[in-house]
Amino acid sequence: MPAAHRNKCSVTSKKSSDRKTATEKLSLKTLISTAEASKDKHGFAQSTIGSYERALHQAQKWLQGQLEAEASFECPPGCLDIAEPSESWTLEELRSAFEKTPNRASPAALTLFIATRCFTKSFNGKESKKGIAEQTHAAWKKFWDNSDPNGLYRGQWHWDPEKKIARGNPAHAPEVREIVNAVIARDAALGERQHSAAMSKEYMDRIMAWSEQECPQEVLSSIIPSLNHFVEVRLKVTKHLLMRAFASSGWTLWTRNFELAKLRAKHYKQHMRTQDEYQWEYDECHLEQRKGWQHQMSREGDLESHKYEIHLQPEMPSVDMHFHMNIWMNFLKAFVYGRELEPNDFIFPSVTSTGTVQPEVPISHNTIQKWLDEFAEGANIELGTTRLTTHCFRRGGAQYRFMYAPIGKCWSLTTIRWWGGWTQGEHRDTLIRYLLDELYHYEDGHGDALHPIKSERSTSLLNESGSLQVPTVASMTQILKAGLDEFAQNFQATTCHSHRCPSATCDGAAHHGERRTCSSTMPSSTGIQPAVSRSQWEVNGGSSSQSPDEPDVFLRIPKIIKPRKDRLDVPPRWRQVVDHWLKGDPSVKNSPPLKDWNQKWIKGRYKKMYGQVYYQHKLVATEFLERFKGDEAAFRQAWPEAMEGFTALFNAIQRDRKAKGLSKPRNSKYRSLESSAIV
Repeated sequence: MPAAHRNKCSVTSKKSSDRKTATEKLSLKTLISTAEASKDKHGFAQSTIGSYERALHQAQKWLQGQLEAEASFECPPGCLDIAEPSESWTLEELRSAFEKTPNRASPAALTLFIATRCFTKSFNGKESKKGIAEQTHAAWKKFWDNSDPNGLYRGQWHWDPEKKIARGNPAHAPEVREIVNAVIARDAALGERQHSAAMSKEYMDRIMAWSEQECPQEVLSSIIPSLNHFVEVRLKVTKHLLMRAFASSGWTLWTRNFELAKLRAKHYKQHMRTQDEYQWEYDECHLEQRKGWQHQMSREGDLESHKYEIHLQPEMPSVDMHFHMNIWMNFLKAFVYGRELEPNDFIFPSVTSTGTVQPEVPISHNTIQKWLDEFAEGANIELGTTRLTTHCFRRGGAQYRFMYAPIGKCWSLTTIRWWGGWTQGEHRDTLIRYLLDELYHYEDGHGDALHPIKSERSTSLLNESGSLQVPTVASMTQILKAGLDEFAQNFQATTCHSHRCPSATCDGAAHHGERRTCSSTMPSSTGIQPAVSRSQWEVNGGSSSQSPDEPDVFLRIPKIIKPRKDRLDVPPRWRQVVDHWLKGDPSVKNSPPLKDWNQKWIKGRYKKMYGQVYYQHKLVATEFLERFKGDEAAFRQAWPEAMEGFTALFNAIQRDRKAKGLSKPRNSKYRSLESSAIV
């Protein structure tokens, strides 16, 4: 063999040997653990895994409580034995139905739990929808699919009565599928939509008009000279300004409600300028919490597609995100944080039922949904059997830009896909559901068959051809008649208003010189009147005068944060209470410690707002500081309830005080602060 060829073979063999050696460095054990970790990390989203774990825990807890209750149902005093509730399984088998190794009672247990949640009000006071049934079914299917390493409990369910062993997944049992289908059929019969109703532009106009009537923009400027009244109206003011910013932002950015709730100050930059000759001013919003984008970021790094330029839209005041967000953020600086916003401050923080803002946590989905229902009802929006829920702004904004915007201003599908955050590989049915469902129902529906002027909806998109047709005599007659009727009604209303309120004047500077609002005095129940301009209520360094007997606008009792395994910096709840007592609210500048509060702040008209929670903090803090002199070990030994949570600890201390005669509840119609327990 030639030397050159021999040397070449030697080099090739060496390279192959190196590659082989490098491959063999990964053992089978390492490969198995890597595969399992990859399935856990990329198989399901963390939020989905958390939802499934809650569903499993709820079912197991329900079964335990049901078995305990069953003993009293089936065996009253004097009963000698217990009759089995079913011939197919026993109570003992039902007790272990939710274990990793399923038995013949497992399908029945899952069926009964879904029936309890969706067809009775015994679980949480209401009948759950099909989403809960499907989520519970999916959680247990995943649980039993992975319960055996050899896949013994995957596939169709079968119970062998002779060998008394199970094969397949109990979640696939016919009775389980039947109960899930029954929930779906019930919701369909009641008219439940497959997805949220869209928040149309018309709905936004009506909601914003109602909101500004309830809480005019001038209410902000009126608070400065009368800070003493702010505590009384802050829930109303906070709710309306937050919802205006939230709704216009969701409609503009097409976000789901939970995505927008997590927006922080670092994600929203104000007063930026375009890099062209026009130098347009705009705000920039960086959406990090868009569903599905975190996975894309992990592969491609920081994506420019997260960033949106938010420009003024004076021609569309109800959905002008730039305007409403600036109003809301100035309000946050002046009346919530009392300072310039820091990067990690939530733009939409949690709001309690009294209007107190908790800056350390984002606003909850339930609060947004509750207010959304309230605003829709206030604006007299008839939704029938549908509801404006988490996707309403996303669907409404996308549909408007695709087919409802004025001629020449509709967006292309490419722009729609980019703006909505839909990836190139996402199924086309997603876009159809958001954009074309309403169009299909419009073109296929004939509910307007009796309309005096017929529309040819099938010949063009949204009957655009109708706007190009020559008007007929009949159509012109209808239009003129409607216009004259509207003019007569407006003239009559204007005349009546001038007689009732001759001193009312109109101010047209509310919004870009376009929006006109009445500057007459607001109803006395609000306790506020227009007084100064917007610039005067921006962050003012606390220069406004205020009586020492009145609570400050920033005053609140800090929220107790739930300790988590991934947050080692969060102390136990009782320890947080002690810190609040000694140091005050860490998120608010110059917040007074609870121990230094003026007692008039927790009495009289402020008792309902602060009194009960203040007393609970005081009881636990003084127990630790005065009785145990700050000795944490002795305190924990005397009160093991401290490890269970703040409520359990407070109740234990309260019972001990009552037993020693240190706390005597008053005999009155209402409980005193000292006899109240935290909920």
